[in-house]
Amino acid sequence: MDIEIKGRNENKLFNREEISFSVEFDKIPKRSEIKEKLCEKLNLQKDLCVLRRLKGGFGSRRLIGEIFVYKNKEELMKYEPKFFLIRDGFLKKEEKVKKEESKEEK
Repeated sequence: MDIEIKGRNENKLFNREEISFSVEFDKIPKRSEIKEKLCEKLNLQKDLCVLRRLKGGFGSRRLIGEIFVYKNKEELMKYEPKFFLIRDGFLKKEEKVKKEESKEEK
C-alpha cells in the first residue's frame, strides 16, 4: 500500500489541518489500516485524526481520501458529526429501544 500526500490545508476556523491523499493498493485496505499507515507516515496522533472521505472508482487500484487532524480532542468532539465519531471509534453506537419494550416500561 503506497500513500501519496496530495495537499495540506490549515483551517484556522476549526483549528485543524485538512490533508488530502491517494492510496494505491493490491488488496482493498480497511479504513483503520489506512488511518494507521497515514498517521505513522506523517507522525500524527491517531486519537486526533478523523478519516473523512475515501473514494475509489470501479476496477481502480487507487483511493482518494481526506483526513482531518485536530489540535486537541475537545475540538474534535465539538466539530465532527456524530456518525464520523462513531465510525472512527471515538463514540459507541447507541442501541435503539424496540417499540414493544418501550410500551411495557410506560
